[in-house]
Amino acid sequence: MKSTSARNLPLNVVFTEVLLCAALLSFFPAAGLAESRAGKTRKGAELKAEDNRQLSPYTGYTREHWLEICEKLIAGVLPYFDPETGLPELKGVPGETGHFALQREFIGGRKEAFERSLMLVACYTAATGRDRVPGYNGSITAPYLKGIIRGTDPGDPAWWGEREIYDAFGTNIALAVLLSPEFFWDPLTEPQKKNLLEFLRVLAHTTAYDCNHWYFHLMAVPVLDANGVESSREYLSMIFDRLLGWYRGDGWFIDGGNFTFDYYNLWGFQLYNNALCYFDRKWSDLYGERVK
Repeated sequence: MKSTSARNLPLNVVFTEVLLCAALLSFFPAAGLAESRAGKTRKGAELKAEDNRQLSPYTGYTREHWLEICEKLIAGVLPYFDPETGLPELKGVPGETGHFALQREFIGGRKEAFERSLMLVACYTAATGRDRVPGYNGSITAPYLKGIIRGTDPGDPAWWGEREIYDAFGTNIALAVLLSPEFFWDPLTEPQKKNLLEFLRVLAHTTAYDCNHWYFHLMAVPVLDANGVESSREYLSMIFDRLLGWYRGDGWFIDGGNFTFDYYNLWGFQLYNNALCYFDRKWSDLYGERVK
């Protein structure tokens, strides 16, 4: 994989990804929730970056704020990862969080927590070139690489197994490879890369729910094409065109046949439209102007 200068990604793309990562908090214990409800500021929650109201009139936040937020979230998440499987262990008080209470016993919940939190590390390593954050002693990419290597190897006891219909797991792994190849592609051996490409090939060919979920399958295509693996591009190009046809103006997309608007307008359409056109020249030529 060639580097795509991810450290210079448009801030709107990085910002959107960090917002998506905030959803990760629904999987882990909300430590200190009582203090925040009581109006107290938790020690360590303060940001050191200085506000810039001229640059960001609504929040005062700059790139440094978002990187600092990434550091704190990463340092809070990684202690939950199993050093053997590379998957997070969803432990804590179930009543404090949403998805966590429902999915704590299932491998699917652990995989989703793995993939959502991977966005944090992919963005952070791409933006900074660093593999360490304050508050965590160790490599921040090592647990994810362990999970990817073992989970995509059919001969490993920790293999993630055959993909089921509608399964979208892996889109953020593809995005991590594209955003931060120095950390999520280059360290892999040739057999490990082959396993990962097969995992993404199946993702690209798996049927999606007829909504924003198609993006999760499209995201595998730039990685596959860059490595000479067939990706069902022609069919998925028609799907991409169809997704863009759901645009209703002023930045809003309906989420499929239900004709409704929801938060995936940001986390799905806006994120992946930009990411796909940024990382894929063919789709940028076809759809880049419409996405703009």
